[in-house]
Amino acid sequence: MATKKRDYYEILGVSRNATQEEIKDAYRKLVLKYHPDKVPPEKKKEAEEKFKEISEAYEVLSDPEKRRNYDTYGTSDFSDYSNYDFNFQDFYTRHYDDLRDLFGDFFSDIFENFFAQTTKSKREYKEKGSNILYRLELSLEEIAKGAIKEIVYNRYVKCEHCEGVGGKQRKCTMCNGVGEVYKDVRTFGIIFQTRSTCSNCQGTGYEIFDKCRFCDGTGIVKKQERTKIDIPKGVQNGQRIILKGKGDAGRRGGTYGDLYVEIVEKPHKVFKRVGDDLIMEKEIKISTAVLGGEIEVEDILGEKFKVKIPQGIKSGEIIEEKNKGMPNSYGKRGNLKIKVIIDIPKKLDDKARKLFEELKKIGY
Repeated sequence: MATKKRDYYEILGVSRNATQEEIKDAYRKLVLKYHPDKVPPEKKKEAEEKFKEISEAYEVLSDPEKRRNYDTYGTSDFSDYSNYDFNFQDFYTRHYDDLRDLFGDFFSDIFENFFAQTTKSKREYKEKGSNILYRLELSLEEIAKGAIKEIVYNRYVKCEHCEGVGGKQRKCTMCNGVGEVYKDVRTFGIIFQTRSTCSNCQGTGYEIFDKCRFCDGTGIVKKQERTKIDIPKGVQNGQRIILKGKGDAGRRGGTYGDLYVEIVEKPHKVFKRVGDDLIMEKEIKISTAVLGGEIEVEDILGEKFKVKIPQGIKSGEIIEEKNKGMPNSYGKRGNLKIKVIIDIPKKLDDKARKLFEELKKIGY
């Protein structure tokens, strides 16, 4: 059984409504405090774990989409939060520019040296392709019942002619096939050896000397894809479903990015949605409003049921029916709020007019 992780806000020491600037400032202070090179040898392992923990918290809370999912579901990607596997190597690569801006002159000393100690050779790292955002329009009925939808979109896939490597290869002449270049940096009177990805081969250890003519040496080509998506009941407008590995392929043998399917709820002619509740208007006869009675209503699932109208109800009043609103992913339903509109006829026949005149005479 997976161990429950600490709360990310608690790790960074910030409140749940902290701004992005407050999150960045907290992360910067903690990194400078817990860097493994600044603690005694016996505490180095503990500091390394702390260093990764605060970076994992920053990875989620610095990204608005991941933070929104974490605040709502306790996870950053709809998977089990307790089983989330943070990869420091991917974090370093994705946030390279952000970290460099955040730490300035200290960047190389803090991250490149730590990265050299705690990760495998960058030659093993493969560039991850871009994520793709697809906006999927759904009717309220489809959201209420759940649906399986097939979408068609374009993405980059690995070139089958060169197997995604970009062409004929040879050992990189700049890094001699290692995938990295090394340099010495003096900090606080101490010389650290840091390493960085080779700019000539992008860390692969090889360079292309005969480009594939089908992909022009990139290792990727554009292709139209079809994929089916299982839409759970009650998804919210703007919510994103993540399909791992369904995004673009990385260049020259890189891994695939992800496909983000964003739900776009179509306007409905009858119902207005507020969370799991639904609001609708229903016309009733004057006689029903005055005397009370029953009307028939059809809910979002197409099920018909009777609603009691109390005697003397006024136009605009709301009758709330429990558990008749939107189904959700927890197997429950919101409420249906019925706004009563009294139907006042514009034309009356002689009999109806006489009846209303009699009512008027007696004070109604």
